Amino acid sequence: MDVDMLMDRVYEYLRPAQISIFRSDGLMRALLKEQENWAETARAFSARDWHGLVKVHQKKSYIECIGLVFKSSLERLETRGMNLRTDHPYRDDAGWLKHVIMRLENGGVNIRHEAIPIERYGVKPERFEKVPCKIKWPTHLMGGNQ
Repeated sequence: MDVDMLMDRVYEYLRPAQISIFRSDGLMRALLKEQENWAETARAFSARDWHGLVKVHQKKSYIECIGLVFKSSLERLETRGMNLRTDHPYRDDAGWLKHVIMRLENGGVNIRHEAIPIERYGVKPERFEKVPCKIKWPTHLMGGNQ
Protein backbone atom coordinates (compact mmCIF):
# COMPACT_ATOMS: atom_id res chain seq x y z
CA MET A 1 0.00 0.00 0.00
CA ASP A 2 1.27 3.49 -0.75
CA VAL A 3 0.58 6.74 1.07
CA ASP A 4 -2.22 7.79 -1.33
CA MET A 5 -4.07 4.49 -0.90
CA LEU A 6 -3.84 4.79 2.88
CA MET A 7 -5.17 8.35 2.82
CA ASP A 8 -8.08 7.27 0.61
CA ARG A 9 -8.98 4.76 3.35
CA VAL A 10 -8.63 7.41 6.06
CA TYR A 11 -10.84 9.92 4.22
CA GLU A 12 -13.44 7.24 3.47
CA TYR A 13 -13.57 6.24 7.15
CA LEU A 14 -13.92 9.84 8.34
CA ARG A 15 -16.56 10.87 5.78
CA PRO A 16 -19.78 9.70 7.55
CA ALA A 17 -21.45 12.35 9.75
CA GLN A 18 -21.62 9.99 12.76
CA ILE A 19 -17.81 9.99 12.81
CA SER A 20 -16.87 13.47 11.64
CA ILE A 21 -19.68 15.53 13.18
CA PHE A 22 -22.03 13.62 15.51
CA ARG A 23 -19.78 11.55 17.76
CA SER A 24 -20.30 8.87 20.38
CA ASP A 25 -17.98 7.01 22.74
CA GLY A 26 -18.17 3.67 20.94
CA LEU A 27 -17.59 5.07 17.46
CA MET A 28 -14.70 7.25 18.61
CA ARG A 29 -13.01 4.31 20.35
CA ALA A 30 -13.36 2.27 17.15
CA LEU A 31 -11.92 5.16 15.15
CA LEU A 32 -8.93 5.40 17.52
CA LYS A 33 -8.18 1.70 16.97
CA GLU A 34 -8.25 2.34 13.22
CA GLN A 35 -6.04 5.41 13.69
CA GLU A 36 -3.45 3.25 15.47
CA ASN A 37 -3.48 0.88 12.48
CA TRP A 38 -3.11 3.79 10.05
CA ALA A 39 -0.20 5.20 12.07
CA GLU A 40 1.52 1.79 12.11
CA THR A 41 1.11 1.48 8.34
CA ALA A 42 2.39 5.03 7.81
CA ARG A 43 5.52 4.39 9.89
CA ALA A 44 6.71 1.98 7.19
CA PHE A 45 6.47 4.58 4.39
CA SER A 46 9.62 6.00 2.85
CA ALA A 47 10.32 8.38 0.01
CA ARG A 48 12.59 8.55 -3.04
CA ASP A 49 12.93 12.33 -3.17
CA TRP A 50 12.23 15.54 -1.23
CA HIS A 51 8.73 15.90 -2.66
CA GLY A 52 7.85 12.37 -1.55
CA LEU A 53 9.42 12.94 1.87
CA VAL A 54 7.31 16.03 2.48
CA LYS A 55 4.19 14.17 1.35
CA VAL A 56 4.86 11.20 3.67
CA HIS A 57 5.51 13.47 6.67
CA GLN A 58 2.36 15.51 5.98
CA LYS A 59 0.22 12.38 5.92
CA LYS A 60 1.85 10.93 9.06
CA SER A 61 1.18 14.23 10.85
CA TYR A 62 -2.44 14.27 9.65
CA ILE A 63 -2.98 10.75 10.99
CA GLU A 64 -1.44 11.70 14.36
CA CYS A 65 -3.67 14.80 14.54
CA ILE A 66 -6.75 12.62 13.96
CA GLY A 67 -5.81 10.66 17.08
CA LEU A 68 -5.34 13.82 19.14
CA VAL A 69 -8.66 15.34 18.04
CA PHE A 70 -10.64 12.23 18.90
CA LYS A 71 -8.81 11.56 22.19
CA SER A 72 -9.68 15.11 23.21
CA SER A 73 -13.29 14.63 22.12
CA LEU A 74 -13.55 11.45 24.20
CA GLU A 75 -12.35 13.38 27.25
CA ARG A 76 -15.04 16.04 26.99
CA LEU A 77 -18.24 14.41 28.23
CA GLU A 78 -20.56 17.08 26.90
CA THR A 79 -21.55 18.85 23.69
CA ARG A 80 -19.77 22.18 23.26
CA GLY A 81 -18.88 24.01 20.07
CA MET A 82 -18.08 21.46 17.37
CA ASN A 83 -17.74 18.62 19.88
CA LEU A 84 -21.21 17.18 19.23
CA ARG A 85 -21.67 14.09 21.40
CA THR A 86 -24.80 12.04 20.74
CA ASP A 87 -24.20 10.24 24.05
CA HIS A 88 -23.89 13.57 25.94
CA PRO A 89 -26.37 15.94 24.17
CA TYR A 90 -26.04 18.83 26.63
CA ARG A 91 -23.59 21.57 27.55
CA ASP A 92 -22.28 21.03 31.08
CA ASP A 93 -21.00 24.33 32.50
CA ALA A 94 -20.85 22.88 36.02
CA GLY A 95 -18.46 20.10 35.06
CA TRP A 96 -16.81 21.19 31.84
CA LEU A 97 -15.75 24.82 31.85
CA LYS A 98 -12.28 23.39 31.28
CA HIS A 99 -9.56 23.16 28.69
CA VAL A 100 -8.35 19.71 27.65
CA ILE A 101 -4.54 19.91 27.72
CA MET A 102 -2.54 17.29 25.83
CA ARG A 103 1.24 16.81 26.00
CA LEU A 104 3.59 14.28 24.50
CA GLU A 105 5.40 12.65 27.43
CA ASN A 106 7.45 9.46 27.55
CA GLY A 107 6.33 8.46 24.07
CA GLY A 108 2.62 8.78 24.88
CA VAL A 109 -0.02 11.46 25.21
CA ASN A 110 -0.68 12.81 28.70
CA ILE A 111 -4.14 14.36 29.03
CA ARG A 112 -5.24 16.68 31.79
CA HIS A 113 -8.00 19.20 32.37
CA GLU A 114 -7.46 22.80 33.38
CA ALA A 115 -10.28 24.97 34.74
CA ILE A 116 -11.06 28.04 32.67
CA PRO A 117 -10.52 31.13 34.88
CA ILE A 118 -14.09 32.27 34.29
CA GLU A 119 -13.79 35.05 36.88
CA ARG A 120 -11.48 36.92 34.46
CA TYR A 121 -14.17 37.21 31.77
CA GLY A 122 -16.92 39.78 31.53
CA VAL A 123 -19.37 37.34 29.93
CA LYS A 124 -20.20 34.34 32.10
CA PRO A 125 -22.88 31.65 32.01
CA GLU A 126 -26.01 32.72 33.91
CA ARG A 127 -26.14 29.35 35.70
CA PHE A 128 -23.55 26.63 36.02
CA GLU A 129 -25.58 23.55 35.11
CA LYS A 130 -26.26 21.04 32.35
CA VAL A 131 -28.13 22.71 29.51
CA PRO A 132 -29.75 20.72 26.67
CA CYS A 133 -28.26 21.71 23.33
CA LYS A 134 -30.43 23.50 20.81
CA ILE A 135 -29.37 21.21 18.00
CA LYS A 136 -31.74 19.28 15.80
CA TRP A 137 -30.07 15.92 16.36
CA PRO A 138 -30.51 13.29 13.63
CA THR A 139 -32.70 10.72 15.38
CA HIS A 140 -30.97 7.74 13.72
CA LEU A 141 -27.70 8.78 15.41
CA MET A 142 -29.13 9.17 18.91
CA GLY A 143 -28.43 5.69 20.26
CA GLY A 144 -25.44 6.66 22.40
CA ASN A 145 -22.58 4.19 21.94
CA GLN A 146 -23.36 3.20 18.37
